[in-house]
Amino acid sequence: MKQVPGHRVKHGRGVIKCLMLTIILAWVLGLVYFISQWQKGNHTNTAMQAGSIKTASIYHLAEPFSAVPSESSSPHGPSTLRGSAASKTQSSGVIDQLSSDSRRWHRRGGSEAFNATYCSPVPAADYPIEWPILDIVGHWNPDSTRVPSQHHASLCRFDYQNELKSALAYREAEVPFIVSNVPALSETVVNWADRDYLRRKFNGRKYMVESSKDNHFVYSSGRSGPTGWKPAQENVHMSFDKWLEFADQNVNASAESPHWYFRTDSKESTWLARDLSPLTVKGDKDHLFIVDQRGARGIYCRFGMAGINAGAHFDGSRNFVAVLGGLRRYFISAPKNCVHMALLPKSHPSGRHSEIDWSKPDLTKYPNFPKAQASEVILAAGDLLYIPSGWIHYVMSLNTNWQCNARSGKGEGRASDVKQCGF
Repeated sequence: MKQVPGHRVKHGRGVIKCLMLTIILAWVLGLVYFISQWQKGNHTNTAMQAGSIKTASIYHLAEPFSAVPSESSSPHGPSTLRGSAASKTQSSGVIDQLSSDSRRWHRRGGSEAFNATYCSPVPAADYPIEWPILDIVGHWNPDSTRVPSQHHASLCRFDYQNELKSALAYREAEVPFIVSNVPALSETVVNWADRDYLRRKFNGRKYMVESSKDNHFVYSSGRSGPTGWKPAQENVHMSFDKWLEFADQNVNASAESPHWYFRTDSKESTWLARDLSPLTVKGDKDHLFIVDQRGARGIYCRFGMAGINAGAHFDGSRNFVAVLGGLRRYFISAPKNCVHMALLPKSHPSGRHSEIDWSKPDLTKYPNFPKAQASEVILAAGDLLYIPSGWIHYVMSLNTNWQCNARSGKGEGRASDVKQCGF
């Protein structure tokens, strides 16, 4: 049947009306979504699961992310990291190049921060946010390698290739931060994920290994201590192969079982300077990692097995810590907190270290410990953490991991805070 022209006109007008209604509806829905997101972004979250949050106009923690990654969806595998499969997964040699959103949420190891961190070009006066230490260890005990879905992170994470200027500003301010995506370390992370590569480099030689009857380690200078005092560990010598075999066989060891801590440095393992060139004076092209070239002290490496706790302490020198494989967890606490941490005096073989067992604090003996505050961070392969002079840190190995660090001179930013503790 032949269509009448008038019918075509009416039909065309109907189509146009439908299109206009569709466009208007889409615009309205978009406006509603924008308003809801604006309200959400301007809502100040005044409390978290573990304490109050301070806010600043240029540095603040946003509302908790509503969709916490599940264990099955995590790019790092299940949250329980003990077990041989977990050890191999965590040393895959693939650097997880975090997006800006993932950096703000500290997404590592199947966990994320309670609140996202937004960082200004220069650190705010209240940076970094800290929480009561008992809230942190109560939520996730230091002896546990089971990673929870959320943790108390507040340090700024910077992308080396895109945010170097901000990283330099934070380092100049002598505050802690994390930097990742360092091109010169990408190949090293891949190489070190190959255990045969490390075996060839260590070449069957014997190296110093700290041996403890449990999972707790505290530095000791080797000097004699007070009557009845004994160091937390003893030094033995063995090959990397033997240490690694023990670490693999004991990934599920209890906190009360023996643990071994492998160590070396760039003096006895000269190849470290080539593999970790950014941590050397010549290789630090952008002058971020080696602050004081005259104070550079080489590269020191510690390879940890699952469950190791290195006791809380501060260092007199600046410290850049690089994780090259596996996962590590750090507590970071401002120097002013030293008054609550029962630090051993300079004359003690373990001077500058807290005598409190943070996994089982004796609050009767140390009643001021609950006043201490800190934050925490999970570091994965390719992450570098800056720890300024005087900042107290406690280190935990979540699985078999490789870590190296470089020190370079002494910062004076918080010197007065540690002086009140006798240092």
